[in-house]
Parts: sequence; structure tokens; C-alpha cells
Amino acid sequence: MKKKKTVNCRSITALMFFFLLLMCTACAEKQNEPKTTVDDIPSEQGTQNASSTPDTIQLNFSAQDFSNIPLSILDDSQIGNIVNSKKIDDMVTYVEYLPKEFNEENPEGYTYSYIEVSGIKYALSRSLGETWYDLTKTTLAETNTVYITNELHGASYVVTIFFVIKEKTPHIISEIDGFAQISDIDENGTKEVVSTVGTVPDTSIYFFDFDKQTVSTANINEQSGAEYSMYDATTNTFSLAFEPNQNPIAYVYETNEQLREKKKKDEENSKSEDMNQNNIENSDEPLWAQPIEEHGQLFTGLNLDGIGDHDDEAYVSLYDWDHNGYGRYDASELVVRIRFGTGDTTAHIVHAVGSYQFYTAKLFSEKKDAIVLEVNTQYANSGLVSVFALDVYGTGEVDPFPSVVERLNMTGEAPILSADGEKLYAGGLIQGTTITDIENKPLQGIVLHSSGVGYSGPIGDRESQTIYWNGDGWIVLERSETKHN
Repeated sequence: MKKKKTVNCRSITALMFFFLLLMCTACAEKQNEPKTTVDDIPSEQGTQNASSTPDTIQLNFSAQDFSNIPLSILDDSQIGNIVNSKKIDDMVTYVEYLPKEFNEENPEGYTYSYIEVSGIKYALSRSLGETWYDLTKTTLAETNTVYITNELHGASYVVTIFFVIKEKTPHIISEIDGFAQISDIDENGTKEVVSTVGTVPDTSIYFFDFDKQTVSTANINEQSGAEYSMYDATTNTFSLAFEPNQNPIAYVYETNEQLREKKKKDEENSKSEDMNQNNIENSDEPLWAQPIEEHGQLFTGLNLDGIGDHDDEAYVSLYDWDHNGYGRYDASELVVRIRFGTGDTTAHIVHAVGSYQFYTAKLFSEKKDAIVLEVNTQYANSGLVSVFALDVYGTGEVDPFPSVVERLNMTGEAPILSADGEKLYAGGLIQGTTITDIENKPLQGIVLHSSGVGYSGPIGDRESQTIYWNGDGWIVLERSETKHN
């Protein structure tokens, strides 16, 4: 016979009471814990919001008085060889030179410059080796004429100098670190100054007030917290990155001293309706694949299309993809962007990299100017250069759209045959390219200098060639030799 099991009701009741007591205690402890809302729960979305970029950035400008430093008079006895000379206007001529004697005040290794105003020479600036740019003239604050030049103190140290002519005497009103760009950033009809310095780009905005005789400045990196900031004159936008390896965000400057993020919808509205729909937004483009503008310079008061009164502009910039900071220019390009007085724009890539001289000349037409670039050969310390001549066409001249034709490219080593069978030396071109008037000819010519490669004479000697465009091609009008003892 199986033994029956008996169950004590008191034991069951006690166990149930003990279980209920545990449940109540747990609930009480749960109620005493800090409550966590949905907003407090970490998530990927929350992390993105914490690192999101600001929609607007308020800038605070600080003002300083113009320096108003008069330039010192330069005695003729201090001037040795003339490197370059350019007439800026009826009042000002800009000249680069080497002094007769190098001393503590004028150390060797620099190229010096002066300006001549009403027959008087004034010492201006100096730069390591050949200067990056010559003297330009523009207007700030609507009608105030300003002259701009640069001092190159090193690969990462450039100063832009602004001066004005007062009672026939030049006065420096401001000196700004970096290469300055002149642009109407808020599109109100008055030009401002933007300058970028440093291997990691650091950008500042400057306002010149000629009534108050002050210049006001705001540093974007300091006031926004951005690690990287650059200005693009073509799109009139500021690119800011707030974290390492972040794709830069585009901002526009507004007249209330704010930077406002340029939304994608604004960019889409600016595109024409018939744009190729297969184009893909390059939002995933990594930072290392994006070019950095190392140097840029705006040239104003040009006559490139033969229309208007010297109302064209050219912006020349050096782009490179050197994000390792080694200063290598192997993956680099010089870009010439042109804006006509009509508002039309065009651009041309010059396949040479280095410091350069920018000239304009009536090479192909009596009604308009062409652009001539003398580009120093990178890594070369012997003054080797390449020379380019760009024929610029406005809207409707040869095409419905503006265009640029490269009529001279002297980057190769082999001589170029001219229209009359003569040879234009390509390899071995050295610094000193100039524009010259040709007697009994309607157009101007280019004087080229060569030594060494491409020239059969002694290496220490120097041969000059004056070349002229006759409509079908280049011809050599004159040759001369300079002997060095």
C-alpha cells in the first residue's frame, strides 16, 4: 500500500506570506530608485546630437586703429639689380630689386621691393627668394583705393601689407598674417578681407573703416570652436570642421556678423533644373581626398574680355592634397578662376606648381589683355621657371560660354618650334620673364630668358628671346646674349 502524503495548510500560508513580503520589498526599493526618462537613455541619436554642428555662429569683432606708418625713402645708391618692374597706375610703379650690398639691415637670400610715387622711391617689403606675388590695387569700403603686397618669410609665414597714398606719400595702414583674399562676403556692395594661416587652416575676417580709420577683425576658429576653417571666394562660403576627420560644413556670412550654415536645400535651389540627375552628392568624401587651398590671390581691375572699364577679376590659387603636412606639392594644381564684369565666370588649370608672377599684356588683341604666368619650378633652387600665356574669351566670342585657351606652355624639355621655324627654348627657362612693347607692332611681346638646358652656350651665360604672336603662332623677333665672367 502506498503511503499518502499530507500537506499542512499552515506551512502553505506561511510560504505565501513570505513570498508576498519579498515582492512588496522589491517594489518599494524600485520606487526609491532615481527615475530615468526616455531622454536620459543613451543612444546613437543622442551621441550625434551632442556632437552636432551649430546652425549659426555669432562673431564679435574687435577694432584697431590704422597704423598709418609712412614708408621710408629709398636712396638710389642702395639699389642693385632690378628683378621685376610693373607700372600699377599713373601714380605708382612697383619694382623688385637686389641691393648693391648685403648687410645686417639687408641680409642675403631676400628679394626687396620699392614703389615709386611722383619720382620718389619708397622701400616697401622683402621676401625670401622670389616674392610670391607682386603689387595689386583694389578698392575697399566702396571708393577707397588700397595697394596690397606680400612678404614671404617662410613656407608657412606670409604677411599681407595694405597701404594707401596720402598727399603723394605711401602709408601702411595694416599688416595681416597670411595671404589675404578680397571679397564681398556679405554681398552688400562693399569688399571685405579674409585671411587664412597655418598648416591646419585658421581664418579671420577683417573690415576696413576709412571714416573711423580702423580695421576690425574676428577669428573664426577661436569664436566658433572649429579646428579647421577655410574661405572659398568662388562659392563665397566658409568651410568649418569641428572634429578631426569631420567633413567640413559650409557656412555663409550674413550682415549681422553671423555665420549661418548653408543648408542642402539652398545648394539644391541654386542648381539648374536640367542638371544631370546622375550626379551623386559627395557627402562621403573623406578629408584626405579634399584639396586644401595653400595660397590664393585676387587680381582686380583687369580687362580680359574687352568689355567694360577694367571690371574683370582673376583669382589664382594653389590646391594640394598634402594632408600629411610634409609640404610636398606632387599632388597639386594651380587654378586660375576668372570673373568678368558681366558676372560670367570661367576657370583654367595650369599644370605647374610653385610661386609665380602674374602679368597681363595685349598679346593676342589690342582690345583686351591676356594672362601671363611665370611659375617657379618646385624644389629647384636655380631659378628655373615655366611660362604660360592664357588667351581669355568672354561669352559669345568663340563659344556661347566663356573660355580660356592656353597658347603658350613651356613646361617641357624639348624646344617648341615657332611659326617661322625658329626654336622657343622650353627647358632651362629662368626667372625674369617680362612684357615688352614691340616697335611698329600693334601687340606686345614676351621676353624669355634661358640658361643651361635648351641653350647650347656656356651655362653661366644667359640668352634672351623676344617672342611675338603673329596670329598663326609665336615668332622670335630678337635674341640677345649676356656673358658672365
